[in-house]
Amino acid sequence: MTGESGCWRGDASPRSPISLIVLNSHPTAYAITRDAVEADDDAEPSPSGLYGIDWVLFPDDIGNLHFVNISRLLFGNSSLDEHQRMVRFELYTRKNRDYYEELFINENAECDGIENGNFTYYNPDNSLQVLVHGWHSSGQSDTILAMKEAYLNSGEVNVLVVDWSKIAGEMTYVIAAEMTKYVGKQTGKMIHSLMKRHCFDGRPVHLVGHSLGAHVSGYAGRYLGNQNLTVARITGLDPARPLFEIPTTEGLNATDATFVDIIHTNGGILGVRYARGHADFFPNGGGPSQPGCYESGNLPDACAHARSHQYFTESITHGGFASLSCENWSEYRSGTCATENKTHVTMGHKCPPTASGAVLSVCERCTDIFAGQYRVK
Repeated sequence: MTGESGCWRGDASPRSPISLIVLNSHPTAYAITRDAVEADDDAEPSPSGLYGIDWVLFPDDIGNLHFVNISRLLFGNSSLDEHQRMVRFELYTRKNRDYYEELFINENAECDGIENGNFTYYNPDNSLQVLVHGWHSSGQSDTILAMKEAYLNSGEVNVLVVDWSKIAGEMTYVIAAEMTKYVGKQTGKMIHSLMKRHCFDGRPVHLVGHSLGAHVSGYAGRYLGNQNLTVARITGLDPARPLFEIPTTEGLNATDATFVDIIHTNGGILGVRYARGHADFFPNGGGPSQPGCYESGNLPDACAHARSHQYFTESITHGGFASLSCENWSEYRSGTCATENKTHVTMGHKCPPTASGAVLSVCERCTDIFAGQYRVK
């Protein structure tokens, strides 16, 4: 059943119906060469086993690929609590868009609007957008700053950047993946502090996380859920697959917020393959490649993994990826997908959290990028 907004909702099982978007072109190609591969501490320089099962090449924020052995360590009960303090919370608003105000967790906060006894730029009348970077990235990365600027250009909002680069940028992938639980807990505590200090509930809160940051967002929502609080929305941008879908299922899922939407762009390699949210979008089949990413002799995975945040940032600025329903991929390819009486779908920031139902779609307009969308069973 479709809702007025046209986005698809469903459970998070591998058998769930999925939405697919086809983006036929992109103005920029992001190619990663084999020369960019660097050996990481948690993997052998010449790994053995199956790619995507035993090991992967995982990109950092600037596109360097690292060997990551994912067969060595499963999730356990880590005691690295000291790393909870290695997380910074950086607030931007239109009044301080060029420099951040650092916020601190105060579990004893009272509803007086004062942040640790000092003035704060935080405005409880505006929504709270929480941005979380991925592995080998930071709160000052081009990815995060571009998304921050897009939000501030869109209106009066509070943008809270979660900078966990002391963990994500200085530790191996396996440890960083394990630490998403702790970073998520700290992020949840920070949001809870703001709720108590500024007297609001989770309705204006939207977390957006890329790769490992998507799972940090999920764990933040889960922490708040354990406090009998619920955030309105979490958007996962190609949530990281190694150690979250293989060899065990962990991380972001549909129970972590009132509405969870996910954009899959490198599914089955660096990003999770199966639907986990209420709305799951798979541009160009969800990967493993995306338009502009494949070049002869290059590795497209890092580029495709990054496309998720590029698509989402564009959707903030240009209103999302609007689509029309279409029965299947063959109908789209043959040009027989009629536009009349079709259900509209939006991928990106403007996908409403009230959306429900199943939609088969082909995009009618995606800013300057033509896109098609369909669903397979």
